[in-house]
Amino acid sequence: MQGEDIETRGPQVNSPAPANTAVFHCTICGETSVEICVWCTKDTCGNHLCQKCQRCSDCCECDQVRNTGDRQ
Repeated sequence: MQGEDIETRGPQVNSPAPANTAVFHCTICGETSVEICVWCTKDTCGNHLCQKCQRCSDCCECDQVRNTGDRQ
């Protein structure tokens, strides 16, 4: 490759992430997640993790209103 002009080699592409990088998915909805519930230790996305107690929506016992789609 010595003597080659950079224009003849084409664009340089960043190398992909290492193959051993762990990818986690929310156990409730399946979205990519980086957090876990402090109670049950399930992988949980930000949409299903209570900011107050750090539990997933299955384990949370806070008095926050939950939008379940059911009206009483």
